[in-house]
Amino acid sequence: MEDNSRWLRCPDCDAKTRTKVNEDTVLIRFPLYCHKCKKTIIVNVIEFKIEKSAEPGT
Repeated sequence: MEDNSRWLRCPDCDAKTRTKVNEDTVLIRFPLYCHKCKKTIIVNVIEFKIEKSAEPGT
């Protein structure tokens, strides 16, 4: 059985976060918290590709 899931990485510092997604997971404007940066970044995730949302986060 293959493991088709990965931990999301912070787009700023590349640290592993505590959020895990599957291959078919789609997140739009998801507030991803990084424990290393101590900040929340709004991201879009499609097919394991993480990009910062164009809209400002908190």
